[in-house]
Amino acid sequence: MQHSKKIQSLEVEDVKAIEAQLPLHGQHPMALQLLDALHEVAVLTLNDDNEVNYANPFARLIFNLDAPKVKARKHKPTKSNLYYLLEKLQEQPSEFTLQYAVDSQVRTLKAYAIDLINQKTHQQLVYMFDTTSQVLSDLKLRETEALLQVLIDTSPDYICIKDGNNRWLKANQKLLSLFQINPESYAHQTNVDLATTIHPVFNNAFQYSEKSDETTWRTQKAYRNEEIIYLPQGTEKTLDVSKIATFNSDASRQHLVMYAQDISEQKFIEKQLQNRSAILDALISCDWLLHSSDSWHAVAKTVLQQSCLALRFTRAAILKNLKQADENGTYSKVLYQWATTGFTVPINNFEAINFDDARLSRWKDILQKGSPVFSEIADLPAEERLLLKQHDATCIAIVPLFVENAWWGNIVIERCYDTDKTSSQELGSLMAIGRSLSVAIQREHARRNLNLAKIAFDSASEGIMIIDTNGCIIGINKGYSDITGYSEEEILGATPIVFQQGPHALWKCLASDGKWCGEVINHRKNGEKYYEWLTITVVKNQEHQITNYVGVFADITEMKRSQSKL
Repeated sequence: MQHSKKIQSLEVEDVKAIEAQLPLHGQHPMALQLLDALHEVAVLTLNDDNEVNYANPFARLIFNLDAPKVKARKHKPTKSNLYYLLEKLQEQPSEFTLQYAVDSQVRTLKAYAIDLINQKTHQQLVYMFDTTSQVLSDLKLRETEALLQVLIDTSPDYICIKDGNNRWLKANQKLLSLFQINPESYAHQTNVDLATTIHPVFNNAFQYSEKSDETTWRTQKAYRNEEIIYLPQGTEKTLDVSKIATFNSDASRQHLVMYAQDISEQKFIEKQLQNRSAILDALISCDWLLHSSDSWHAVAKTVLQQSCLALRFTRAAILKNLKQADENGTYSKVLYQWATTGFTVPINNFEAINFDDARLSRWKDILQKGSPVFSEIADLPAEERLLLKQHDATCIAIVPLFVENAWWGNIVIERCYDTDKTSSQELGSLMAIGRSLSVAIQREHARRNLNLAKIAFDSASEGIMIIDTNGCIIGINKGYSDITGYSEEEILGATPIVFQQGPHALWKCLASDGKWCGEVINHRKNGEKYYEWLTITVVKNQEHQITNYVGVFADITEMKRSQSKL
């Protein structure tokens, strides 16, 4: 039906009444009754002059039509509500949406227009359904979706919602940015689809996600796991991933919700604490081993192993400095070494580190001062870097070992693969292990020297007594007992006679020279008088304070008798 008239012609005074009989009214009264009974469905017919021939009660209510005039098929519409309807019909649509106001409330109609043509009349049937509830529901749904999008976008977590076919429906900007996904094109894409558009480094993560999605659907249980996401710049993130699947009433798949927390910092802290705990355990263990063992040689390899494992190094060795045969240089000799499986290195590789080499003069100066040498290969000067490359290492630490204030040797510890850099605390721990080893070596040296001294002490034919600063005897040798007849139990705590009535010159010599010697008359346990040649020596500590006196005497009685006979 053509509507050639302008909208202005729809005014009440310009519309002519139609007297023609409406076929629907005359021939189908039951149909009219049915149309009149429709709820929230408006039906009306218009002729070519835009006159309303029929309107059911809902249409009369909507368009404020005069019911008696409509039923007489003589009614000219008012402009208020029908005006917009007629304007839409003039555009000749088959369906359209119409909104109107009732009691300050906006109502929405879905309208359909059909041409009714027969031999006598040409009319247009318009029927309209009230879709206000649906429109409001759709509006509420859109508002809810917008609110949901705001919530997931402002969430500190990574969030994604998928449909029953594992297609992405919604994802927050944080997740899209993590995987560098275009926010305009991800919707309704599967993991497989998206994997072809993102950086290749994410492929493993998406493949694993696809498997865990299917596991969540299949088991119908909440999924949770820690997953590492490798990033294009070479770093990584650790995510605590959770997934929940929802199902329709018929058990078909509905939605899958994934949310993940970035726990990278937490894992880093945990790792640092674990490392520190491992280092502390290694420190305690190494110190206990070195102090409780009869010989540091028995635990040397264990100390190297625990140091490497705790500090994440590959191999280590204990080297001793030795003089060249011509005494003009030094070289290193490997005493003990340990290496992670697969990284065993020939001994001469360590011994090849020649500290007399001009290229290592800087290292030698540092080590002789008691400080460690530590560096990543990339941070070394060119000549040192070349040496380290030849040694197949990416990182090296050398801790000097000092015995009796002399540079005795080194712990050399190396890393042959890239990993986290060694912290200053870890290097300090390695230094502490080096100090414990130095103490153990020095203690063994002292014990060996003491054993030698004890052998000499007990084997000497001369009498030897050790005296404290109070002048009391605190130790004697077998020679003392052989000469005097007194046992150690009988003489301990006694004061030598020379200290009791010694000449003034004795104390003067001890103070000036640290030693005094002279002839002394003494008595054996049986009361026999004898002559002794006594030497007293002062013993001082590192602070030059007197700690002891050592007296050594020989029985010269027979020599005196021989002299008197002469």
